[in-house]
Amino acid sequence: MDLASFKSIRKCAQNLLENEDKIDYLINNAGVMRCPQWQTEDGLEMQMGTNHFGHFLFTELVMPLVKKSAASGEHPRIVIVSSLAHFWDSNGINFEDIHNEKNYDPKKVYGQSKLANILHAKELAKRLNNTGISVYVLHPGVIATELGRHLVIGTPKWIGCWLFPLFQWVVKTPFHGAQTTLYCTLEDKIECESGNYYSDCDKAPTKIAQAEDEEAAKKLWELSEKIVGLKD
Repeated sequence: MDLASFKSIRKCAQNLLENEDKIDYLINNAGVMRCPQWQTEDGLEMQMGTNHFGHFLFTELVMPLVKKSAASGEHPRIVIVSSLAHFWDSNGINFEDIHNEKNYDPKKVYGQSKLANILHAKELAKRLNNTGISVYVLHPGVIATELGRHLVIGTPKWIGCWLFPLFQWVVKTPFHGAQTTLYCTLEDKIECESGNYYSDCDKAPTKIAQAEDEEAAKKLWELSEKIVGLKD
């Protein structure tokens, strides 16, 4: 599945609906970080389009399978991987320029996309209240993966020579980086918690006021429904 393509997302979701009985755990983890000003297949800014809108659409399309899991007596969970970077744009999500066509800053736009993950999780948890489905959102840590492959763009060579070798000492391995995701997916003691933000296998505070703004979460949800084609 290509999260930068609504067509691909719909095809994958339809395949699951036709071939699977239920979904017990849905983990929204894929993403892109600080890429050039690219667009998705559907004309959306790449980071917001992939990291938020793609996951939003996929989650809604496969929700019937998650609800079947709850109906069968299971306690399904939806886990959304955000980032500590959700505060990288101190102004929060710019609803007036949601596709970031003006003054594109890859760092700030990545932050907005990760903030969108948090708002998505909080509004989803609210809408799924009393359904038996729990929602979690988390910062996995800084992990040694190819997510940061665009970080070197525009970085002076002298910084790269000194900083990146030192950076390796503070990053997590993929194994250790997966632990908070697994905690939110499998830990029994948080089974009845929903809508909270986690880091290092524990509940954590968010870093920007808009992350706790219920009106912003609702506004993003309604806008997302229109952008992905679920509502006119």
